[in-house]
Amino acid sequence: MILREEYADKLPPEAREELERQAVAANRVAKLIDDLLRFSRIGRQELARKDLDVTTISQEIAHDLKGAYPCTIFEIEEGLTACGDPPTIRLVLGNLIENACKFSDGEGTVQVGCDNGAIFVRDQGIGFNQVYADKVFLPFERLVLDRDYPGTGIGLANAKRIVDRHHGKIWGESLGANEGATFYFELPNE
Repeated sequence: MILREEYADKLPPEAREELERQAVAANRVAKLIDDLLRFSRIGRQELARKDLDVTTISQEIAHDLKGAYPCTIFEIEEGLTACGDPPTIRLVLGNLIENACKFSDGEGTVQVGCDNGAIFVRDQGIGFNQVYADKVFLPFERLVLDRDYPGTGIGLANAKRIVDRHHGKIWGESLGANEGATFYFELPNE
């Protein structure tokens, strides 16, 4: 970082480009390490279940994402509730809502609602082949190229681990390429 800031103007264009590639790679590795540490902690941290206002949590997440995704329209159903550990369920919702924005190229509508007791996040994005629905929850399994949709491949694995720790269920559905996706999760009322 210091080298790039202080000497970039003194380097030939090829060296500046290489320095920029190395900086991007270093940032990606740092993000990956952070995500792996979070993944590891999720398996050990104690859960404190409480009644949650999923509508409010989702609205707060949407508000936080609005700067990065100003063209996205958020439709969040009123009265959504669940019983779970607040910080970890916020992480699940944050991951699902941010993915919906990212895989919709920051456009379209992201919906958060409830269907037959399952909370869902639905987008109008790139979708996926349903054959690979279980793979999206495995660490490092990505159905897209990193250059098209940056990420570490840990987010949905974290979401699954959290929902599993709550003795719940999480799954994704899509009708195929460019048909959007819907991710659902259910938490028991314990």
